[in-house]
Amino acid sequence: MREKKFRVRRSYDETAKMYDRRYISIQNKKYLDIINHFQIPGDELILDVGAGTGLFSKFLEKQNQVISCDISFNMLKEGIKNNGLIFTVVCDSDSLPIRRNSISIITCFSVIQNVPEPSNTINQINLILKEGGKVILTALAKLFSLEKLRDLTDNYYKIIDSWKLPIEDNAIVFLKPKKREK
Repeated sequence: MREKKFRVRRSYDETAKMYDRRYISIQNKKYLDIINHFQIPGDELILDVGAGTGLFSKFLEKQNQVISCDISFNMLKEGIKNNGLIFTVVCDSDSLPIRRNSISIITCFSVIQNVPEPSNTINQINLILKEGGKVILTALAKLFSLEKLRDLTDNYYKIIDSWKLPIEDNAIVFLKPKKREK
């Protein structure tokens, strides 16, 4: 398990300087499609899990406070330099150092295909997401069908929407239900 995380971190650390040039076009297509499907309200505290160089965080920071976290120090360093990231945290998505029930919206784009146990990341997200909070998650379609994404998140969340993105990812939006009064 540790070996896969180490390989992922090393790979992103090594490609950080060229990441935006290489992927900005495809990532922007993904972001525009997500924004068209799901209206992200302003004045929210958003956690961008697997933020990388912060391309989406930069977009979100226009109307929200965003915490950008990633396993790769170099990706976040590039995000600070090139995209003006303000709040960054180097961390593993399986162990997010964020207070429980504190975040209203969490984005997690193209992360779960890079972790050994995707359910661990989903568990971490569940711990820090406020009741009534929303998660927007994407994953490579060739590894995570929409059905597999639904199965992965179904234990905790009410699924609001799911769709195939115009690139090679699937997307799902889900809500953490409020606890019922006894």
